[in-house]
Parts: sequence; structure tokens; C-alpha cells
Amino acid sequence: MKATKREWATAYHEAGHAVINVWLGVRVRSASIVPDELDGTLGHVLRARSRIKFDDDYSRDHEWVVRRRLEPAIQVAYAGTIAERRFSGGRYNRVGAEDDLSWAADCLFRLEGGGKVTELYSRYLWAATERMVEARWEMITNVAAALMEHRTLKGSQIRPLMFPDPA
Repeated sequence: MKATKREWATAYHEAGHAVINVWLGVRVRSASIVPDELDGTLGHVLRARSRIKFDDDYSRDHEWVVRRRLEPAIQVAYAGTIAERRFSGGRYNRVGAEDDLSWAADCLFRLEGGGKVTELYSRYLWAATERMVEARWEMITNVAAALMEHRTLKGSQIRPLMFPDPA
């Protein structure tokens, strides 16, 4: 059976998440384009560490620590949508990207409290992530192709796809 454009778009979306995670030093347990009927997702990437959780005692005293952890996490959230859009010629599955973009917006709000600074910071991180995705497009393409072939990849299979042996 021939793969659909939507399946390829999902593979690029998840490959974007996986590659940028690995590039930023986050260990990935797995990447998959197997739909989950329970939560309605078309695919997912599982990291070795869970998403960052906020406590109610968030303090500006440790803002730099939180910012250092959240900026890469926001970029990983953006990377899936950006990779999917690049593959699809500017289009992406808005419903599929909603969780990623909503989570990133929540992180940005926690960091900056909303308003103009939050908007500009979001645009900056989006642009920086677009550049990161563009620079690693061949890696993302390799991972997306492997996802289409195998449907699920272990984390240990992703890095070699990003950095193939030159021999």
C-alpha cells in the first residue's frame, strides 16, 4: 500500500522532534508514527526525561535555571511543526500540532507572563528553530524515511541516521 502525504507529513513532524531533541543533547527513547486511538495522536517522540513540570512555587530567583531548561524544550515542541510545514510546502496539521504549540505557549507564559515580550520571545525561538531545522534537514529526512519504513524507531536507531558512518 502506498504511503499517503499525511503519513509522510507525520513522519517529518516526529522526525523534527526527534532530531532536535538529540541535537540539543536530550536522550530519546523512541519515535513513532503509529497512531494512538486513545489520545488521537498520529505519532509521538518519547524522551528519556519527561516534559518539564512547573511547581506552584515558581520563583524568579531560579528563572535562569528554568529558562535554560525550557528554551530547548520549546524549540523541540516547535521543531515538529516546522519540519512538517517545510515538507508540506507551508501547510501543517493544526490539530496535530495543537498540543505542542499549546505547551510551548504555556512555557513562554510562565517565563515572561504574557504581553509583548512573550510574543517577541516566541517569534525569536520560532525563527531560531526554523534555522536549526533547515540546517539539519538531511538528518530529519533520514529519520522520516526510516520512520516510514519501520513505523517506530528506538532512540539508539536515531543517532546513526543523523550521523551516518562515512565508510
